[in-house]
Amino acid sequence: MICKNCDVPFNEDFQFCPHCGGRVVNERVTTKSLLIEFAEKFLSYDNKFAKTFRMLFKAPETVINGYLQGARHKYINPFTYLLISITISGLNIYLMKKGFYGEINFTGNSDNKIENFDMQNFTSSIFDYHSFITTAFIPFFALLSKLVFWKRKDYNFAEHNIIYCYTYNHVSILTISLIIVLGFFVKSYMTLSALMYPIIFGYHFYALKRIFNLTIKQLILKSLLFFVLLAFFYIVILFIIGMLMFKSML
Repeated sequence: MICKNCDVPFNEDFQFCPHCGGRVVNERVTTKSLLIEFAEKFLSYDNKFAKTFRMLFKAPETVINGYLQGARHKYINPFTYLLISITISGLNIYLMKKGFYGEINFTGNSDNKIENFDMQNFTSSIFDYHSFITTAFIPFFALLSKLVFWKRKDYNFAEHNIIYCYTYNHVSILTISLIIVLGFFVKSYMTLSALMYPIIFGYHFYALKRIFNLTIKQLILKSLLFFVLLAFFYIVILFIIGMLMFKSML
């Protein structure tokens, strides 16, 4: 028979093509076959997503340094991981926009006299730009990281981008998945943020400690420097936005 994937002939008794490894599929697509294929691709122990997700918890340096050193097929590449993160973020925004979580109080105050955010306008604006915002955070954090680890010549700026492409999107997949679940029960956005930020920073401290092989003292000093730089850039960005708004009012 002829392989439907690579057009190379092989014995009809084979279940897999000896040339490309493609599985022989002769039956029609059914609900059962779709569920089986989904389980094989995404839920099996050996699939790349599950393996990458586990290892980024267990040993993030193995995934990241492995990729930087040339291991490109053992785990999901960082750009695919970014797309998965953006997809889950989009699902969360869609659920918010459609009101699946109910009316969410973004003020963190249960007083009905305090006006809530306009959910329609808020989620619409984020939904329009969330992919760009998510992607833009990676080189921004990579820049901060390069400044913090400026003495480490073994990691260039591009490699810092790979580090955060994995770590940022990994913790994004985790926290947004939690928000999707908790959003049905917790109506205060401030409360959800309070629950997520310790996870976000805690994981990055853990990952960077292992990737750069830091001592506890080095981790504390590097973390303080990171927050100082983050605050500096935050003030600069706010100043630029304020100047632009001021000029637009003239």
